[in-house]
Amino acid sequence: MNFDGEGYVDIGNIEFGKDFTIEFWANRSNYNNYNIVIGQGIPENNQGLVIGFSHNDNFIFETYGNALSTNDTYTSGTWHHFACVYETDISSITEKEEFSCQNDPNNDACKWKDDACYTQDFKSDYDDLNDNSSWNEFHTTNRVCGQNIQYKRSIYCDGVLVAQDVISSAYQGHGNMRVGLTGSGWDNIGHFQGHIDELRIWNAARIANEIADNKDNRLEGNEENLIRYFRFDRIGSSFVDNQSTNRSIIGMLMNMDPSNSWRVNTTKQKELTPYDIPSKGMTVVRVVETRSETDNKIEDIAIVGQEINSKFHDDNVTHNGYVFFQQVPFNADIYNPETLQGSIYPVNSFHPASDSRDKILVIWYKMQDNIFWPYQPVDYTCQWHDTENRIVIASRLGSDGKDKNGHDQLYPDVSDNDKNYFDPARFKDIKVYNQPDPNKPGYNPNEEHALVSNSMRNSSMAPRPQAVYALRNDMIMRIMESIH
Repeated sequence: MNFDGEGYVDIGNIEFGKDFTIEFWANRSNYNNYNIVIGQGIPENNQGLVIGFSHNDNFIFETYGNALSTNDTYTSGTWHHFACVYETDISSITEKEEFSCQNDPNNDACKWKDDACYTQDFKSDYDDLNDNSSWNEFHTTNRVCGQNIQYKRSIYCDGVLVAQDVISSAYQGHGNMRVGLTGSGWDNIGHFQGHIDELRIWNAARIANEIADNKDNRLEGNEENLIRYFRFDRIGSSFVDNQSTNRSIIGMLMNMDPSNSWRVNTTKQKELTPYDIPSKGMTVVRVVETRSETDNKIEDIAIVGQEINSKFHDDNVTHNGYVFFQQVPFNADIYNPETLQGSIYPVNSFHPASDSRDKILVIWYKMQDNIFWPYQPVDYTCQWHDTENRIVIASRLGSDGKDKNGHDQLYPDVSDNDKNYFDPARFKDIKVYNQPDPNKPGYNPNEEHALVSNSMRNSSMAPRPQAVYALRNDMIMRIMESIH
């Protein structure tokens, strides 16, 4: 799943007993900032859980106020598998006390803030609220208190142990868990940017070989101690399926666009043969709807000589939009309709061929799942410039001459400053468009009555600019008192 730094996935309330493991695949796209993969609880000592990347790009496993960090940093933009293991060690416990209490964050009888206590496990039962009964898998908590209890935390990256420590305070956090953001009791900081896949949450401390042997394999979902399993493969949905045995619990996309949040990306997987695929589990197939070019079509205006662009065309798409009909007034010398490369320029407001149309219909694309999809049709009515903006070439100076109001005609140079000539650093190999065949795309008559040549007005410049001149047999130009 793709996280753009704005949204997150709420996977519901999760309560941990004495041991737990959280593992996932992650691929960052933003560095030198906090990128939180898993968040829960509030920012008070031992009440908040933070798993992700620090502003120094180390990977962190933190129970608020006490962070375990890797020495290595992760900024390569490649997939890594991480597993965070939390394990309670009571081998040296003394003064042991066991009791049960109703699981409520405000129930002081549970001794939530007592560092000498931890949660052993939970008992399910019904909650009665406003005469409505609902099943609560964490209804009652069984607590253990004592001295000399230790809590071991471990971080594995790609199946290898990379960090480990032992602390003396238990994690006591509660509440909904978020993927891609800190817990609901925090300010919204640390939005994750990048991709996350195959999130697995266990109520047991997984050992090294279990992590290494299964990180590349898809699970069945009924494995012992697996309490949440999100494959992130429900393409296009506003929620994520939980593939563990408790499938009624799902994750909800929050402030995320389902059409852009899902990705089909196998770069983290090794190359598979057809015989390997069944062992990896289900295969995801994307089914798309086919539409005609007129569905959801938008009308717009295009100006002759100005490139057609659109806000609907995704910047990640490596080609231009698709000109749907070919017998239309566009410059076929620049735009290639087979490769969709080159700019789209209208060259006239009409096309005279019998099988042509005057409008230019362009299908713009968007990228999703690393595929370029035709997305938005826009039908452009071509219009000429306002007369004030036309380039006047009907004088002995051609395009270097005055406009109809007697002012210099100005053109942007390579630095976008106005000049009264075509800057050679910006305008190179100027050509007059010429396509007089009405049966081919981009018909435009009378271009043969213009010529590109060296500038007369700026003949002393080096390099000498080019200018465009009118060539008409009905024009009179006086040079040295002779008529030409």
